[in-house]
Amino acid sequence: MTAVIKDGVKPTSGSATFRVNSDDGVWWIKPLNNPQGARVPINELILGRAGAMIHAPACQVAVIEITADFAGEKYGPNKDIPLIPGLASGSRSIR
Repeated sequence: MTAVIKDGVKPTSGSATFRVNSDDGVWWIKPLNNPQGARVPINELILGRAGAMIHAPACQVAVIEITADFAGEKYGPNKDIPLIPGLASGSRSIR
C-alpha cells in the first residue's frame, strides 16, 4: 500500500488517529504511541475482526506498518506526537 498522510485533518478522538490516503482508499491510523496507550490499537483490531466474523456493522481493520521513512513525522491534534516505526491499527473509512 502506498500511503500519504493527509495534512489539515484534525483528529476528533482521544487517541489522535490520523487520516491516510492510500491507493486502496482512506484509512484512519492509530499508532501504538497514541495518547490512550498501546493497548487501544489491539482492541480495535480484535473488535473489528470479531465484528466481521459475525457480520456486524464494523469497519474493515488491518495491521499497518509504520516504516522508518515516517519516523518523526508529527501527528495529533497539535501535530506534536512523533510517529515511531512499528505496527499500528488501521480502520478503513466508511465515508
